[in-house]
Amino acid sequence: MSNVVYLISSLPSLTFGQSPPISLDSFHIEAKEQLSSTNFKRLQELDLKNIIDAETGKLRKFAEVSEQLKADVLEIRNAKKNERNPAVAIVPKTVLEQNPLDREKSIMKWQWEQLTNIDSGEIFSVTAVFIYKLKLQILHRLNSFSAEKGWEILESVVNPPKKMEEL
Repeated sequence: MSNVVYLISSLPSLTFGQSPPISLDSFHIEAKEQLSSTNFKRLQELDLKNIIDAETGKLRKFAEVSEQLKADVLEIRNAKKNERNPAVAIVPKTVLEQNPLDREKSIMKWQWEQLTNIDSGEIFSVTAVFIYKLKLQILHRLNSFSAEKGWEILESVVNPPKKMEEL
């Protein structure tokens, strides 16, 4: 327990929208030194993209809601492709009207708030360490969005580079 307290106390605080104050690799190095091998293995396996196998308890409910969120995002994409209105379960209607980038940011903000609600009752626990990792992943993803990078990807799709044989 005291190692978890030390770990949490030594980590920089996280605020939605900020640049990540620590890399995921640095976080894992710190965590490995302070957590039991069992808890560290669970931490390594935990990922925001695939949280379905989260521990029981408070993170389990977040995992279930995250799966519904993925289903809603898939429904939004399918509805757009089929030119119909999406039938979503948990995504607010206001988010549906946003462009894809703003919609993604809104979803990440919502995930952050859900994790913060769980975190408020988990100050110095392994669950708090898990929540920290998930929030750190959100910050890294949010920080990866770049207009320049987006334009490069769009350009490569719209005007793919010609193969040397075609020149």
